[in-house]
Amino acid sequence: MIKFILNTLMMIVLLNQPLYASNSKTTFAQDTTIKLLVKDSLADKISMIDSTNKDSLQNSKLYYGTASFYSINLEGSETSNQETFRHSKMTAASNRFKLNTWLRVTNLSNDKSIIVRVNDRMHPRMDAKGRIVDLSYTGAQKLGFVSKGITKVKVQVVAKGTKI
Repeated sequence: MIKFILNTLMMIVLLNQPLYASNSKTTFAQDTTIKLLVKDSLADKISMIDSTNKDSLQNSKLYYGTASFYSINLEGSETSNQETFRHSKMTAASNRFKLNTWLRVTNLSNDKSIIVRVNDRMHPRMDAKGRIVDLSYTGAQKLGFVSKGITKVKVQVVAKGTKI
């Protein structure tokens, strides 16, 4: 139903005339070309709308900063939302995003990305150092910066269930 409405609206806008009207001055070839152009344009628009999550459209702002990872000693400690912290989970601490926000974190040095959920807060001093997220050990491994300890990252808010 939505595709039908989009098709109808796009044809009206692109042709700038009612759908039922026919321009008697156009030839069959011109009319067919116009219809093909409209069809291709609509297909592009529809695929763009279908493949884009509306939540990620609303939250497409990018954040840049430094990522680190939790100390091994914090395994089993309580997080800000009363969960038990586990290095094996794909979670993060951040002071810039609400708890239970899903984030795509991309390591700028190797372009690897992961999806994590914010379930904890960092120490306030970390903001002053430009720290944007503190990841679990597993997250740091997947981004490939365990040996360095910190890395420059790009962070984007995404909808729950978003794939990398």
